[in-house]
Amino acid sequence: MHPAAEHSPLGKSSEYVSTYTPSLLFPIPRLAKWAELGVSGDNLPWQGVDFWNCFELSWLLPSGKPVVAIGEFAIPADSPNIIESKSFKLYLNSLNQTPFDSTEALQACLVKDLSAAAGKPVGVRIRSLGEVFGEGVTSLPGSASTTSMSASATMSSRSRNCCVATGTSRSNRFCTATC
Repeated sequence: MHPAAEHSPLGKSSEYVSTYTPSLLFPIPRLAKWAELGVSGDNLPWQGVDFWNCFELSWLLPSGKPVVAIGEFAIPADSPNIIESKSFKLYLNSLNQTPFDSTEALQACLVKDLSAAAGKPVGVRIRSLGEVFGEGVTSLPGSASTTSMSASATMSSRSRNCCVATGTSRSNRFCTATC
């Protein structure tokens, strides 16, 4: 745990690390700000999650082939720590040249590292670009328009990849462990 936010990488020159480095994550305790508001972890007047999105999450397959996906992260608003944003970005970039046996192995790694930094289970969802395009969220230039899947079909296809769900947002399910 880092002692104070002023020691974070924010606003400082940083080198991009090309190997998996979970120590890049910089947790900032929420307790001091909660105390300023007159609340503690036991009597928070709010609930929910902080959503983070990564639109260029990448890693390598064991063969060396790169994979690109979209990462969605749900950090509980009552977690003891927030994760400083630049450190989060640097950590995710450290995965670019790291081989993982599967998307599920990457997801488990992300859950472990982010939950350790936040001090509470963090929900992680990794979506392939094909899944996003298939939902009609966007389309590739020159491609035909795609139709959206129903919320129930979307949920059932996602739940196969999850053992524990910590939260939902619309039809999205965030998982803290993979099968």
